[in-house]
Amino acid sequence: MISVATIVQSIQCHLRREMSLDTFRDWMVDAELELENAPESSAARRMIWEIEAHYAEFSDGMINGEVWNAILEQLAEAQRPGTDPMVAVLIEVASAQDWPFYTLTSTSNSIERELVPA
Repeated sequence: MISVATIVQSIQCHLRREMSLDTFRDWMVDAELELENAPESSAARRMIWEIEAHYAEFSDGMINGEVWNAILEQLAEAQRPGTDPMVAVLIEVASAQDWPFYTLTSTSNSIERELVPA
């Protein structure tokens, strides 16, 4: 079964460009299938779901590559012992659109989302 440590290792390989985006995507699909029967409370399963959700945003052009990489870095960093499991992400946007799952501030073109990887 895929562990959180394995997920973090794969994220780090992708961020170091040792694993292409296509290879990382294939790995995500395989990991999700392997975790399909894991309990929903499984930290690894929730982490894969979080990565998949952000990959969908990235592939749909809702977030750019820089934001995608920052999210992956934060997800991996949150798994280090002694780190806070809640990570806030601030993303600059071009216009005040209705972004699902995000809070759009009324005074600036930015959105905030809390990630819960563990």
